[in-house]
Amino acid sequence: MMVLDSEINTGTLEEYLLDKPDYIDILRRVVEWEEDNLDPEHPLIQGKPYDVCWTYDDISAHPSKLYQLEVNGFLERVFDSQSTTAYALKDRDKTKQILNKIENTTGSDGERIVMHEFPTEEELEKMGVFDDVVGYDDVKFLMRRAMSSEKITNIVMFGPPGSAKTVFLMCINKLEDACYISGKPTSGPGFFDKMFDEEPRYMAIDELDNMKTEDQKALSDYTDNGILVETKGNNKRRQMQTNTKTFAAANRSGDILDEIENRFVDLHFEPYTYEEFIEVCEHILPKNEGKSKEEARQIAEAVWDFDGFGNVRKAIQASRLSKGDPEKVIGVLDSYSPSGGLLG
Repeated sequence: MMVLDSEINTGTLEEYLLDKPDYIDILRRVVEWEEDNLDPEHPLIQGKPYDVCWTYDDISAHPSKLYQLEVNGFLERVFDSQSTTAYALKDRDKTKQILNKIENTTGSDGERIVMHEFPTEEELEKMGVFDDVVGYDDVKFLMRRAMSSEKITNIVMFGPPGSAKTVFLMCINKLEDACYISGKPTSGPGFFDKMFDEEPRYMAIDELDNMKTEDQKALSDYTDNGILVETKGNNKRRQMQTNTKTFAAANRSGDILDEIENRFVDLHFEPYTYEEFIEVCEHILPKNEGKSKEEARQIAEAVWDFDGFGNVRKAIQASRLSKGDPEKVIGVLDSYSPSGGLLG
């Protein structure tokens, strides 16, 4: 029996099948048919090293689907004539391994099942997951408890720019198997792609109030029942059951679906005071951006002067441009900012 090409990534083949239950069903029928009909005494068919072959009638599969399985590396045509096309699995054993792995990670209807294990509160505290957050010890306690809960527990933080919510999301995004996404529409991967492709343990969503309504609806559904469903054109559908924890931030609640607010614990933050913002920058910029405490303070003061409040994300961006000369960089940014403030 021929072996799959060594350059073919079986992990890629598995990913190809995960959201295609009809193709999974075809391959299961093929494996069963081949094992029931193989002829060990005749390992060569048309000069090729196969011990069995079959046609689409044998397994009741449409030729177009067999063609797709051929193109994606599962099948090979053993012979082809005007009246008949016969196929065989390239590697029966590896195909069985892929199907068994999928069966162990999906439900009977092809639904993908992704269940994460979570660290304990004590482990999260030892990891110092929220060390970058100045103050808010009570909120840190609540966040660690939500992150370690066995069941789906989600939190949305409301507050104006310059409050601690952004720093909390930045901390979560540093964790293993965490994923960050902005609700602001972009050309990059969206909510569904991030969830299905990365299967995150923790999802950090910034600007939730700018997220598209259909994405908010999907977020609401899966945080309620643990099931994420996406239906595309041509009746294509993918589904996943997961216990991903979601932590989100928003400037306002008016553009967020009521269902999300009902299914999330909501926290409302006040903006940092001047002293708090300086302290946050003096902590984060030296630790994460390699700045001296003096440089961090200069950047923080400039951001505050230009915007009238403390925006941590702007301070981080300015620090990455400063390279030991924060005053000059801040001056240039201020001069050319279209809104008259640092970075616009």
